Amino acid sequence: MNEIKTRYEEEFMKTEQGQKHAKVAKDIQEQATAEQLAFELDPSSGQTTTTKGLRREYLPDVLHKAQVVKIVPIGLNNCCFQNATWLEEAFGFKKIYGFNIVGCECGGRMCFEIHALNRISSGELIDITRDYCGETEKWFVPFENEDYNQETNKALFGKLVPCFQPKCRCVGRRQKWDNTEFAWTDMETKFEEMWNKINNIGRIYWTQKIVD
Repeated sequence: MNEIKTRYEEEFMKTEQGQKHAKVAKDIQEQATAEQLAFELDPSSGQTTTTKGLRREYLPDVLHKAQVVKIVPIGLNNCCFQNATWLEEAFGFKKIYGFNIVGCECGGRMCFEIHALNRISSGELIDITRDYCGETEKWFVPFENEDYNQETNKALFGKLVPCFQPKCRCVGRRQKWDNTEFAWTDMETKFEEMWNKINNIGRIYWTQKIVD
């Protein structure tokens, strides 16, 4: 890890591109910190974007490959695609796309953010992207279709984020989650349909031309 850290700082951070990403990462970090402080002052909505409350029993059955991956905070936060691409080019560790799974405090509402990390020769997954919430690990499920990437995700979902809410107790009767920015469902069958579409099961949903 020391070699990865040294080379990242020398070969990525000192480039013009690296400096541009560093500024964006800093802005996002400041925004995330402000949101966290606001949540601590008024947690009545129950909203959070961490993995601490996630519970495996609430995960859809099709996500049986989901696992906890340790974060080695070498790379810039919110630059997972750039970090994973650099690590693949510099060390040959294969870039893997999948979902970073975050949830509410009770674990009954989960959001799925497209994420990239790497697989080393032993088969172990490695994530060098620093988490903007300061977490040391995350729940990750790899896509079964290796053709799927951030361009395809944008083409299929736009700015919407897949969300599954089978049993959330965080929001009381007088409050409701705002689902306007989510591809939301509370039914496992509907989420499975979404997952099949993402992974192009049977190759009946889309082809690579979707992002041409």
